[in-house]
Amino acid sequence: MKSRFSRGSASLGLALILLSQILFARPSYPVVIQREEIASARRALEERHWRNHDFDQQHIRLDLRFDPARKSVKGSVTHTIKPVIDGFEVVELDAVNLDIAQVRLAGGLPLRFEVSKERLRIHLDRAYRRDESITLSIDYSTTNPKKGITFIGPDAGYPDRPQQLWSQGEAEESRHWIPLYDHPNDKATTEALITVPRPLTAVSNGKLIAVTEDSDGTRTFHWSQSKPHSCYLITVSAAEYVEIHDKAYQGIPIVYYALKEQARDTLRTLAKTPAMMAFFAEKIGFPYPWEKYATVLASGFPGAMENTSATTVMDTAIHDERAALDVTSDDIASHEIAHQWWGNTVTFRNWTDLWLSEGFASYSENLWEEHDLGWDQASYSRGQENQIYIMQARHRLRPVVYAGYDDPEELFDITTYSKGGAVVHMMRFVLGDEGFWKALRHFIRKHAFGSVDTNDLKIAIREATGQDLGWFFEEWLEKSGWPEFEVSYRYDVSKRAIRLRVRQVQETNEQVPVFRIPVEVEIVSATGRRLERVMIDQREHEFTLATSAEPLAVNFDPRNWILKTVKFKKSKAEWLYQLKHDPQALNRVRAVEELRAFLAEDEVIEALQNAMSGDKFWAVRSEAAHALGDQEGERIRAILISGLKDSDAKVRRAAVTGLARYNDETTIGELKRVFAHDPSYFASAAAVSALAQIGGPAAQDVVMTALQRDSYQEVIRAAGLNGLIAIEHERTLEIAMEFAAYGKPGMLRTEAIRALGRFGQGRGEVTLKLIGFLKDQSTFVRLTTVSALGNLGDESALSPLEELSKGETDPMLQGAVHQAIERIQAAMKKAREVEKKAA
Repeated sequence: MKSRFSRGSASLGLALILLSQILFARPSYPVVIQREEIASARRALEERHWRNHDFDQQHIRLDLRFDPARKSVKGSVTHTIKPVIDGFEVVELDAVNLDIAQVRLAGGLPLRFEVSKERLRIHLDRAYRRDESITLSIDYSTTNPKKGITFIGPDAGYPDRPQQLWSQGEAEESRHWIPLYDHPNDKATTEALITVPRPLTAVSNGKLIAVTEDSDGTRTFHWSQSKPHSCYLITVSAAEYVEIHDKAYQGIPIVYYALKEQARDTLRTLAKTPAMMAFFAEKIGFPYPWEKYATVLASGFPGAMENTSATTVMDTAIHDERAALDVTSDDIASHEIAHQWWGNTVTFRNWTDLWLSEGFASYSENLWEEHDLGWDQASYSRGQENQIYIMQARHRLRPVVYAGYDDPEELFDITTYSKGGAVVHMMRFVLGDEGFWKALRHFIRKHAFGSVDTNDLKIAIREATGQDLGWFFEEWLEKSGWPEFEVSYRYDVSKRAIRLRVRQVQETNEQVPVFRIPVEVEIVSATGRRLERVMIDQREHEFTLATSAEPLAVNFDPRNWILKTVKFKKSKAEWLYQLKHDPQALNRVRAVEELRAFLAEDEVIEALQNAMSGDKFWAVRSEAAHALGDQEGERIRAILISGLKDSDAKVRRAAVTGLARYNDETTIGELKRVFAHDPSYFASAAAVSALAQIGGPAAQDVVMTALQRDSYQEVIRAAGLNGLIAIEHERTLEIAMEFAAYGKPGMLRTEAIRALGRFGQGRGEVTLKLIGFLKDQSTFVRLTTVSALGNLGDESALSPLEELSKGETDPMLQGAVHQAIERIQAAMKKAREVEKKAA
């Protein structure tokens, strides 16, 4: 699942970027999971390693009628199962808040059953042997389930919103709309007869067998999935979709389902899908295994979900031609397509091994990026991903393979996605490309359509390559953290060698080790570039590395294979050389960061100017513009204005941001031109923000104009709203309250709520308004509201937040609530201390 927890780029990315601090919110945790928590996790691992069940699901047949107006599901599910023990008499299924009407055998014989809060217990007519097959049908219904199925339609706030419904099975939500064995360690073929009102189209797993136009104004879609998959991957979605057919891949249909008005942009957004399927099939060495590949664009969906053969994606992933200057949905598309192999064909046996799906799919995004856009872009993305992981993981450091959870939803976090992906990348480095792909091909062929754990991967690597990576798995998956390196070197003229000193300075304990990892060291001299591989396995090393001449540069892990932090003390001359000559774009970006310490010097300004105007990689130019923006002066201003003509919108945005320091007629004129004419929505929005920082009549005119301007994901209106705060406009509160109201576009609402959280301190009417949003349908709105209330620190929000926490089932939202409560309590304590001192 490319969810709200993974890297936020693309169309989905704006929501993720804006909400990142909320979504990773947690109650206060120690930096490292402590000894007693690890012991508890080990006990839990023993209990959860394999959920015991005494039957094997063979086939699941759904025959369901959906009534969107009543938000109801009614029908039957037929299970074909085989016992795995003799004397099998009781079938126990997961079923949450389902109304069970009848259970019967295939021949019609009614069976006795019992319903508890979360289980359906069925008593068979006799004891069955393990070589027998049992087919039983369950008639049931449910209305407006809390999870599993979401119904969306018009209401007073959104009278034009189309009727839609969609399911979401991961992690354990299928049980909210189907009685079944809901755990990933069992697989079955599936079949679905889905009846919906005309003119809706229903999409499910596998191949479309038939569509029946029923006499009662409904339509029934018959879908069949012929290869087994886990139950969390069962899907149904329905809306008044149009089918958009792309070029088939080796006879496999590629279809996109979207609303009619979204069709053209959908095709543009997902245009690389056929190439992605071909790329992954070739790299993995395993043919695409399912009957079709569909992407269903669904309103309000929380990210993207890799349902077998029918991925569901939030429809805000669709972007128009202008937005494509800044965003892409290729990361979403590649992530979900890769899941059709990693997660769907070979599936983790237990949630503790979720990284085998999400870590692999996250790294697959990067593999596609490397193939499509080149090594520099992929390396830069990996570097950004690693930084985000390290920043977020400091709040709760845990192993990748971890059983100490109360709800599997807790595992859909930055550790599983980003560190999981980093581990796959490091595995590629340790094994080499040939060994890496040989091992993965062996792994998927050996376990296709089965369930696996992390040890199965370790065994497959050993079988394919002869290498035992037990040490690697222990360090990077079973333990926590990352190495924090301090690196220095000196040149020994007499020995014509460098002495490289490497220290690991991270705080270690039984969970954070001194890491063992091979690392490349690059030595650059007048005679060329040379890579050496050294093994790091101690707290401190000193390596003697020969060089034919005095080095011009020395780089540690120059190709960014290792998840790490590095402090490498170099001279200004070395950083200037690195900026100008290093072939790795990420190293040139690092040089820009380090040269910020020398911004007052002319040669550094000149080097950054040259990088901003001439570097071939956009991120180097962008970072150079950001760095120059930290300094003031006529020369800097002229350089930044020249950056407004860069071919890449992200560089132009960086230049715009730097110009916010200059309150002169020329700069204001250039920023107004960007706002009015730049083809990038985001550059226009950046110009609004810059002008608001400058202030004055021009700023007010642009800010008010921005509030009227349509744009992708409301980025320009959002900039205008924040501009109101910057210029302290008298209508700020009024407009923010208006934009936050139910009925406004979702992204605009969340931005307005965030603004109220910054602007509304001491205003009781703001707190009262926000409290009303705690019951909003949108998870994004509730999350943003919780954070805003935490910012306000108003004691009156405590009780509503505590009430929300009691009824909320989403662990991430629960964490955000707890954090908001802690912040309010801290604000109250601080206020009391101030009052006490004043008295």
